[in-house]
Amino acid sequence: MLQYGKGAILGHPSEDKGCFSKDQNSCMGKFNFLTVVKGKDLESLKGSGLVGLAPTPAQGPDLKDPMNNGVAGFIAQMKANHDFNDEFDQVFSIYLSNDGQTPGDISFGGYDLDRFAKKGKEMIWADQSANEAYWAVNTNKVSFGKQALSQNNQQVIFDNGMSLAMAPEKSFIALVENLNKFGFKCQETMPVWSCEGNDAQYK
Repeated sequence: MLQYGKGAILGHPSEDKGCFSKDQNSCMGKFNFLTVVKGKDLESLKGSGLVGLAPTPAQGPDLKDPMNNGVAGFIAQMKANHDFNDEFDQVFSIYLSNDGQTPGDISFGGYDLDRFAKKGKEMIWADQSANEAYWAVNTNKVSFGKQALSQNNQQVIFDNGMSLAMAPEKSFIALVENLNKFGFKCQETMPVWSCEGNDAQYK
């Protein structure tokens, strides 16, 4: 069984060859996964499979004998796979498009700044926090413009599939108060909050 941030699946451990290109020149000779028997809270998923990208480390037995000890996560398998590491860096990158005309992209083994970044921009690296369930970093403070929302060390989670945004209550209340000062109309519409504004306010 695999548990995600939202949803879970139950299936049988399986093994196959995993490739990152159609010509099969970039493959992992041994790739383990679950053939799904039953899913929960994943009814809206449209696709033939689900690849979890959490940084959860392998436990050891799940890499040596996944058929009997559970399947390690995709990232943990790539990190331990000699075929992958001989050819690629231990990196994956995601490009999120903000319009319907430009497709997004996910790359394993590296990143392409010339293709996906603005000219002259450099990569900024940050240390992963102690969170092993999500890609996250620690922050010194959180601000809305020049207004501090929190002076405490808080984790920021980078989640490309997140439909809902969550925040500590004290910081969230301060954020809503500042948004209202800028003319946004924020209110609780169960089960989430919504904020309405015009194009000028967003800019």
